[in-house]
Amino acid sequence: MNGETGKVNLHENVPPVTDEYILDFIKTLRSHGLETAIRSAMDRCGIEPEYSNVSEGALADQREKLDTMPGMMIANHPGRFDTLIVLDMLKKRIAERRDVKFLVAGGPFYELLAEIFGKESVLSAEINKDPIGKSVKHIVESGGLLMIYPSGSQDMKFKSGFRSICERVPDDSMVYAVQIDEYDLAVASAQPTDGDKHRIHVHEAFTNADEWRAELAESRPAERNRRMTQLYLSKFAAVNARKTYMTESPEDRKKREEQTRIVSDIFQRANENGIPLYLFASFADDVLLHDGVIAEFHGDIDAICLREHVGEMNTILAEIGCDTEEETDNQNYYSNSLPLKMRARRGDVEIDIPILDFDDIRQEPYYQLTNNDGKTYRIYFGKNFL
Repeated sequence: MNGETGKVNLHENVPPVTDEYILDFIKTLRSHGLETAIRSAMDRCGIEPEYSNVSEGALADQREKLDTMPGMMIANHPGRFDTLIVLDMLKKRIAERRDVKFLVAGGPFYELLAEIFGKESVLSAEINKDPIGKSVKHIVESGGLLMIYPSGSQDMKFKSGFRSICERVPDDSMVYAVQIDEYDLAVASAQPTDGDKHRIHVHEAFTNADEWRAELAESRPAERNRRMTQLYLSKFAAVNARKTYMTESPEDRKKREEQTRIVSDIFQRANENGIPLYLFASFADDVLLHDGVIAEFHGDIDAICLREHVGEMNTILAEIGCDTEEETDNQNYYSNSLPLKMRARRGDVEIDIPILDFDDIRQEPYYQLTNNDGKTYRIYFGKNFL
């Protein structure tokens, strides 16, 4: 995507989907049904959607509306494989209600969808007479769902079709907004998976036509499409504010994801065994600042545990595949010659776990350090630290 955003088009060197890929999808669709065809195609291209922006209960409620209500589904159009994700989200409605139509410009994409679902399920702005009127009729009179890419391209600037439909459907008509992560999709398109799936983050927001029309109430005709674009982007502003992919390399993203998996493994095992374990330093800052999300790759993982749980933590670290050692090259030992922390490593990921003792009289955790002159100091952390 170029121009105002200053972002690089991540897809310009990606080859188009091959005929063999399309033919295989259609063949599987006709022999085993849509769901199997989608899964087979996703396995073949190595992608796995991750619908992650709302709670499980909220997502189930939204999807129930997507599967039943009249209205539109809109999505960005970042490139190769995005339609597979759209079909994955619509597969239940397509199979059970059979009332989904696609509004597209025309050309090869129209031919592809017409070949898959039949020409009656695809409206073309180039081929059909009054495609907007037919779209409105499908929603209003048939209670159906219309799928449309409002920008029609990778550049996220809405065209007039979506706005025109919004202006003519009932206020409570559904507008189901979807954002597919363009960087995830670009990496999946350009790189082989080596057996691992590319996770494609997909974010969803349930709205209605009245909300979109309200955006037009005081806008001049020349700026109405821009206002539509801005409202769409605002639905995912919190998600996009957390993204680091414009500066994060694929290698760093892979490291971050592995760090996230290890954090999950360690804390899940500690919780199952009733062991208090505390994330701290840059990882803890990241989680607090980004609503529980680890947003970037860090040098290592830092956690704190109490002295009484060191043996159990060593066992847990070994169980999840870590090599462990106690720190012996630091001159600042505890006065009773106990080490300052545990060290562990799994693959390229380092884990440091400083160890706190506990003062039963003061009811406070502390470090007890001995300096080079043999003087002992206790650093107390306060009664509420843990």
